Amino acid sequence: MSKELVFNALGQLLQDQVGFRLFTITRVVPGTQEVERIYTTDPATYPVTGRKPILPDAWTEQVLIQRQPFLARQAADFKPYFPDHDKLVQMGLGCVINYPVSNEQGELLGTINLLDAPGQYQDDTVARCAALQSEVRQAFAHFNTAHP
Repeated sequence: MSKELVFNALGQLLQDQVGFRLFTITRVVPGTQEVERIYTTDPATYPVTGRKPILPDAWTEQVLIQRQPFLARQAADFKPYFPDHDKLVQMGLGCVINYPVSNEQGELLGTINLLDAPGQYQDDTVARCAALQSEVRQAFAHFNTAHP
């Protein structure tokens, strides 16, 4: 099965269980201090292979180092960490879940990133993401097999 089919299926599952207006997947680029977008539901605005530096901030500490999800219930909550904050708000996106994904050995692989209208995500929404970690890991494993 192709990477695109695997990620599309994961996107449909996340849409059914959690909901989103924008869904992206990023991976940590080996040997760098960058993350790379490997899937998006909006390729015109957020294309695949877009890269961002990993910045030394509270978001990085929480998500990439402590491996805890980031929940922003409103746009002001993610403004300090997202340079594209204004663009996201113009798109009608005002809440975010960034969920870290690790392999069975605990190695960080990347994040799933869900965005929706302000107020759509709460603590129970993050719990629904957590319940899908097995499926998310499988999708990452498929990508890593296809792209060593």
